[in-house]
Amino acid sequence: MKILLHTHWELSVRPAGAERYTDNAVQYLQKQGHEFRYLLRNDVQTMVGGAQQYVGASDVPCYIENPDGSGYKEHYDWCDVVWSHLVMSKKAIMLGKEFDKAVVIVLHSDNQGLDLDMDDVALLVYNAEWVKQDIATAGTKPKRDHVLVPPFKLS
Repeated sequence: MKILLHTHWELSVRPAGAERYTDNAVQYLQKQGHEFRYLLRNDVQTMVGGAQQYVGASDVPCYIENPDGSGYKEHYDWCDVVWSHLVMSKKAIMLGKEFDKAVVIVLHSDNQGLDLDMDDVALLVYNAEWVKQDIATAGTKPKRDHVLVPPFKLS
């Protein structure tokens, strides 16, 4: 399976919870033969000096959106599944729907997911039970969800 990691950061730039979970998942899924690429938001370019090889998992190429936020079509055409979190979630859900791709969203332990259209999310990963409760109260429901309480290591 080809998985596009459409996120605002990757582990070498910002080592927070969702990035660590993503890195662990990528390393595990690479061993199963899945392919990955990162598509980072365009302002990351000024922070990391442009596209680079991802340093967490092995051999994951990084691409950066164009300054106007475009430059995603070839990546969405390439992938089977989109994985995203935080500020890129809305865009990933919208583009996943447009390109008919399954979308996985990893939520941090805050309320940033309350304004997302969860009906178009194939899998929603929470890192706390209370976040799941807050999302359920908002009235939208992903197709599947899972609470994964840190610390965790996929193996």
